[in-house]
Amino acid sequence: MILYTVVGVFSTSVIVTVIRKCFYLNIFNCFVQMITMKLRKPYTTASMWSSGKVTCTGATSEEQAKVAARRFARCLQKLGFKARFNNFRVVNVLGTCSMPFAIKIMAFSERYKENAE
Repeated sequence: MILYTVVGVFSTSVIVTVIRKCFYLNIFNCFVQMITMKLRKPYTTASMWSSGKVTCTGATSEEQAKVAARRFARCLQKLGFKARFNNFRVVNVLGTCSMPFAIKIMAFSERYKENAE
């Protein structure tokens, strides 16, 4: 199995305001209170919401996701916010694998309909 993306979420316990002095931030929309920040190593992207919630995507392992999330929190601290790294959890893992047989999706979904909810 090959893992492509691990998504982690944490809260910073501060309300993040729009910061325009940083060169590594992207502000896509003024109406959506979200800032996007990227790291080079590990190659991850964080979406920081004005409520203090941060979603970290792009890591290839749980350890990498946690390291990247801690680095994003540290970046906020260096910008002058009293950010704390709280409530980290992995919310999604995306991976692929090869099976030695074909899977008939329609028959599979009909047979295990009660587990699809």
